[in-house]
Amino acid sequence: MIVGWLALAFIAYATLSPIDSRPVVAGVQFEHFAAFALLGLALGLASLTLTA
Repeated sequence: MIVGWLALAFIAYATLSPIDSRPVVAGVQFEHFAAFALLGLALGLASLTLTA
């Protein structure tokens, strides 16, 4: 669950920070896909462990 919240916090930081401070790893489309895929996976796995 903590990984999901950390991913969400990083997405918020990367979205709200000035353009010069934003981390750049790859193309914008891939970065968006990877960030939200990681967030969904982390929160999805956390919800499975909480309900099991």
